[in-house]
Amino acid sequence: MRSKLLSLQLVLTVLNSHMNLFVDPAAIIYSSTTNEATTFIQAINQYLCLCLSRNAVSPVPQVFEVSVEIFWRVLSGMRTKLKVLPLRLQSLVFNFEFQQEIKVVLNEIFIPILEMKTSTLKQKAVILGMLSRLCQDPQALVEIYLNYDCDSEAADNIYEQ
Repeated sequence: MRSKLLSLQLVLTVLNSHMNLFVDPAAIIYSSTTNEATTFIQAINQYLCLCLSRNAVSPVPQVFEVSVEIFWRVLSGMRTKLKVLPLRLQSLVFNFEFQQEIKVVLNEIFIPILEMKTSTLKQKAVILGMLSRLCQDPQALVEIYLNYDCDSEAADNIYEQ
C-alpha cells in the first residue's frame, strides 16, 4: 500500500510541477526503433488513464483522495486541450481517447460514487470538493458542457446527472 501511495503522490507531484510539459506540443518522444515522433501526452495517455481508473475506486481513503486530486489536475490542467480547440491543435496536443477517459471517469466512477448509498461521506465530500473547484471556473463549465453534453454522439448528459 505504501508503494502505491508513493507512486500516486509522485504522479501528482509531477502533474503539479510540470503540467506545461504535458500540454506542450513541442514535447516529443522519438521511438528508439522506428524514430517515430509522439507527443508526450500521447505517450503517457494510456498509463495515466489506467492509473486513474484503477485507483479512483479504491476503498482506501488516501488512495481515493490522491486519485481524485490527480483527476482534478488532469481536468484543470489539460482541459484547454479538449475538442473546442481548432482542429490543427487538437491533433497535436490532445487525443480523442483521453477526452473519452475523462467522460468515463466522471460517468462511471465519480458520479456513481456520489449516488451510492454505500459510499462514505468522506468519499462524497472529496468528490464534491473537486466539483466545487471546477464550478469556480466558468470557462471550465462551458467547455465541459460543449465537449460532453452538446456532442450529438453523446449518450449521457453529465450536467443532468
